[in-house]
Amino acid sequence: MSQSNKKEFNAFLQRILADGQVDHDEKIAMQEWLCSMEKLPNLADCLALKRAFVSSVCRALRKNRLKITPEEAVRCVDEVVDVLLSSIPAQWDTKRDAEQADSVFFCGGNTANEQKAWSRVGLELDQATRSVKVAAFNLTYNPLRNALSRLADHEVTIQIFADDAACFAEGSDIESLSGKKNITIKLDGPETMMHHKFIIIDDKVAINGSMNFTRAGFARNFENFMIIHNPGVVAQFVEEFDCLWAGGNSL
Repeated sequence: MSQSNKKEFNAFLQRILADGQVDHDEKIAMQEWLCSMEKLPNLADCLALKRAFVSSVCRALRKNRLKITPEEAVRCVDEVVDVLLSSIPAQWDTKRDAEQADSVFFCGGNTANEQKAWSRVGLELDQATRSVKVAAFNLTYNPLRNALSRLADHEVTIQIFADDAACFAEGSDIESLSGKKNITIKLDGPETMMHHKFIIIDDKVAINGSMNFTRAGFARNFENFMIIHNPGVVAQFVEEFDCLWAGGNSL
């Protein structure tokens, strides 16, 4: 979606937030605008617009710039997303699903399975050119630490969101990575436990599964993970990570 399209969409959002309602005329106007675009938005476009809208609402609420309540703002977001999703051609999801090559992997039990699992994860990481986002309870697996460090040396931006208690445990690589150029680390708060286990590469590929990023996760435990290329699904992982990051505490 072009920058001009995004600016036009933002104008719709500002009008909606002015009174905290998405009335019938605004829905019709938004649908007509979406249909008039040279290229209809796909699911990834819609989720990207939703993220931008949610971010702008959160910023406005924090700065007390909205005359509406947080509940009204949430309702606005939901209604706007409904309009966005209604604009997607019905055949789009089916076509995209048929084109995807998402893969499932199983690991654990022996060194051979560990090597097989890491080779797949490492292969995806080696293709990163812009960014890698890691959401993890902890990180103690040396091959992953080394891969992230190497990518940072090649000007790839690394963001790691981890659990505030686990990251200081013995053997953790989180703290050792924190002072490195191009690597930024944030932590959750003491009232929560960060238990996600996913990696996002260039906002285009997501790796998600049951295993912690430890040697036990890759070698000893019986675990599973998926490598996901579906843009709509990856966009949801990006949205979750960005939400965590916005509320995180810098290490």
